[in-house]
Amino acid sequence: MHQARRNNMADVSAKDGSQETLVNLAALLIGLVITPLASGNYMLTWSLFFIFTFLHLYANYRAVTCVVMETLNQTRLHLLVQVFLQSPDLHMLSPAKTNAMEPVLWKQEKPLKVNLGSSLATFISSFDDLQDCLKCNGNEIFLFGLDIKKGILNIVLHEDITVKQIIKACFQAEVIQCAYQQVKFLQGGTPTVLLKDQSQGELIEYIRKGKSMTKSETWEVLRLSARVADHLFPRFLKDLEMAGWKSEPTQLCPDEWRARWNLQGVQDKKIY
Repeated sequence: MHQARRNNMADVSAKDGSQETLVNLAALLIGLVITPLASGNYMLTWSLFFIFTFLHLYANYRAVTCVVMETLNQTRLHLLVQVFLQSPDLHMLSPAKTNAMEPVLWKQEKPLKVNLGSSLATFISSFDDLQDCLKCNGNEIFLFGLDIKKGILNIVLHEDITVKQIIKACFQAEVIQCAYQQVKFLQGGTPTVLLKDQSQGELIEYIRKGKSMTKSETWEVLRLSARVADHLFPRFLKDLEMAGWKSEPTQLCPDEWRARWNLQGVQDKKIY
């Protein structure tokens, strides 16, 4: 799929099949030569096995690292937003640099686990919680819930949400992640990154409290992160497209839960 640069999937698939046939034929011929030489020689057999296995894995690793994807997934978006927020000039990484930074073997470490497309029941247990949630999230078409003790950030998506609004929801989540990382750096004695507005400073002061935060303070964290996202996301989206990234489609992989809410209340809806 990543090789079909001009929406020519059928052509690329046909060429890939032809190359695979040629490689299999070459492997058959080489096997016919090597088999008589290695027959009965266990040392040579195991040596060739480990050498060819290593070469196969290394070639696949190099092939994966050479791929440059212009679409967003959770890891690439995390790298983009962190550099964007932490650089004084709001620097936007290119697809090539971001793909080079993306880990292939290990999972990207983040301060919080993000559940994109979660059920409203994961963090709303009363009408008061619902009112606080709607109030702190404003008029957005997604809702946030922060579980400090478990380190989980839940994002509820409206059934009419668009792809760019999903990106904005993930951007706001990364604002909170960045604030957590700044607090960690400060505690470790490392200088903090540039704070661009008062809301980010207030956000960090709340996050400093850690698990001692009250429920009302967690709602305030979400309100402040939404304010920062409203201020910076238009610039982020513009620079994203100028740098050569594709905002649609994405590989952010939200869960299937969707909700519909208004002033009268919220009801869950799961799409199968």
